[in-house]
Amino acid sequence: MYKTISHPKSGRAFALLLVSILLAGCSLWVPANGKGATPSPVSTIESSPSATELPQTQPAHSITSGEERKSFAIHLVSGMSNPQELNHADLNSVELQSPPLIQDGDIVHYELETHEIELSEDAFERIMDLFELPVDVDGIPFVVAVSGEPVYSGAFYTPASSLSYSGVVILQPLGGKPRTITLALGYPSVEAFEGQDPRSDPRIVQVLKGLGFIQN
Repeated sequence: MYKTISHPKSGRAFALLLVSILLAGCSLWVPANGKGATPSPVSTIESSPSATELPQTQPAHSITSGEERKSFAIHLVSGMSNPQELNHADLNSVELQSPPLIQDGDIVHYELETHEIELSEDAFERIMDLFELPVDVDGIPFVVAVSGEPVYSGAFYTPASSLSYSGVVILQPLGGKPRTITLALGYPSVEAFEGQDPRSDPRIVQVLKGLGFIQN
């Protein structure tokens, strides 16, 4: 018959080992209420995309620093109601109404060959408002400007007028192409026009091309 002899040091070591295992298990256990030891955060480093990976955007008509934005506009005038008087006036001394009646943001398309201008709905309504009753048969003067610089003058006319006009005219739209006005020569016909056709002035053509309203 054998006797079991317990070594006091080996028993103490076994007990310490058992306690260590129990403590390790408790540190890994997370209670049901979600409150337990908080794991150490793992820092992550996200690399920034390089310049070549960033989306490149380019405006349709970019303006470099110091470059003035070019614009096309049709202005009514202040202090002058006679189109014939405006036709012979120094346009640099004429007071242009602001904001313009028509500006490039109102234009959908400019047909250079016929000088027809397709407008937005709002802009076309402003044109039609000029011909509300009682219609002004004497004509309503306007000035075409590029970047605020007057280029030539003209007048809105209704076909009801019996007067003649020797400059550029915009007739009251009656049917025809929708939302379209035409810069025409003379009223009641081209035979009434005098002087040189100013509608294709290089300054106007350049800015209309730059704004994308006419093709090269």
